[in-house]
Amino acid sequence: MMKKLDFYKKDDSVNSNEEMSDHLIQRDNKVMRESFKSTPACYYSPRIGVMGLGKTGLSNVLSFSSRFQTIGFDRDVQRVNQLLEVVDKKVTLTTDVDMLRKCNFFIIAVDSLSENGEPSDITPLVRAGQMVAEVLQPGDTVVYDTPVHPDIILKQCVPAIEKKSRLFSNKNFFTAYRNSRSVPPDPKLKPFTGCCAEIANFVEEIYAAVDFSPRPLRRDKVE
Repeated sequence: MMKKLDFYKKDDSVNSNEEMSDHLIQRDNKVMRESFKSTPACYYSPRIGVMGLGKTGLSNVLSFSSRFQTIGFDRDVQRVNQLLEVVDKKVTLTTDVDMLRKCNFFIIAVDSLSENGEPSDITPLVRAGQMVAEVLQPGDTVVYDTPVHPDIILKQCVPAIEKKSRLFSNKNFFTAYRNSRSVPPDPKLKPFTGCCAEIANFVEEIYAAVDFSPRPLRRDKVE
């Protein structure tokens, strides 16, 4: 039976991305390799790429930027330019998908709910995954941070990444799901699920490494 893996040491005195990377220590490597056959690249030094700069995506970018190298991506040029005027200058935002080649831990957080909170067309999720597939490398991790139920993600979104990248989940790259509020509600869902238990634990601990408290912008708040 696989035991839970501790992927880093928490230390509130760590301020820079470089210092935090030094605290991402490897434990139970033999167990990890037997499980995955290849260790995720972000196991050592996560470089975060966030797809979508709506409410969820922006929260991810601002929070992860305080700990890790992070790039926020959105195709909407006006949205990106608007945010660049109000976020901290250290935060990297772009409309150039090629910049995401530097990343090895992707968070897909594009809007996928209608105004009444019900699942809408998942095409944006599929397209975001296909864009990730353009820069995806073996060993990378893809996390879906969305209320859309993971069964839909597994059946419709992950195969789109596999087809585009010619890589396979749980073999060449790894997938996980963050359950912030699944629609429809599923009380059986854990906060994090993944293509295997170890990757779910890994992603959960990466999220636990950052503070998701609301962060002030430099000017008037942007919705």
